[in-house]
Amino acid sequence: MKKKKIIALILAIALTIILAVFSYVSIGKTFINHKMEDYLTNRGFKGSVVKSIEVKHSFLNVALSYNEWVIWVRYNDEPKAIYFYTYNNGAISPTGVAGVPEGEIYKHGDPYPIELTKVENIAENDSKLVKRNLRYSLDITYNKSMMKFLIINYSSKNIELISPNMHTFDFILSKDGNVVFDNYRDNPNVARYNWETHQILEANGDINYIGQGYDIWYESLNKKFNDGIYSFEFYSTSEMLKDVPHLKGQLEIKDGNVNVNNVLLEDQVNY
Repeated sequence: MKKKKIIALILAIALTIILAVFSYVSIGKTFINHKMEDYLTNRGFKGSVVKSIEVKHSFLNVALSYNEWVIWVRYNDEPKAIYFYTYNNGAISPTGVAGVPEGEIYKHGDPYPIELTKVENIAENDSKLVKRNLRYSLDITYNKSMMKFLIINYSSKNIELISPNMHTFDFILSKDGNVVFDNYRDNPNVARYNWETHQILEANGDINYIGQGYDIWYESLNKKFNDGIYSFEFYSTSEMLKDVPHLKGQLEIKDGNVNVNNVLLEDQVNY
């Protein structure tokens, strides 16, 4: 009898947890959907313009310190484009777009329409010009929980990078010449959809942290490797950047965590 009571208690607790999780996600999706509707209305995108709003939740994202809530928005006049947003700390923020826009502009870009400037504008076939105008950069101060890699465009025109899918960059971690982590292969949170993606590199060295940033969260590296010094390499998979030198450096994993005080670029390392 006592054993049956224990089993019944465990089942009751499990059912309570399941119902609580379901309610949390269900109520959260409804609430954020309304917030997204208000957000779009305040920007002049009324309900008749919006085709769909899809709120997605992931507990895995929470565990990996990624965005818990992701929002996909589609518009009636851009059926092949998807606009991505996140909900965090009570605020909605745009994070990017995917798909093919109608014509040469994403009409509903936030905070303003995104006009696409073809790569031919900076002499697509002139590798010397491309190599001179584009540079990789690393910002470890933007967010203490991640490395934010950037592509800086020093030309006088915005540049559009087009990828056939969402595999837009590679981050490789190596130890003694052996690859121990490939972000696209080993990170379970990486999107692997075969959607054409577009990225705008702002002209004159300007930085759009949301549109230009490639994020590597330390949490995705922690507790996976033994303590020690590791080499990293970052580069875009865009054919246009094939002649741009990859960004290389080293980081230290200490006590199972990335030592944020010892993330260095190649020219900072004393060999």
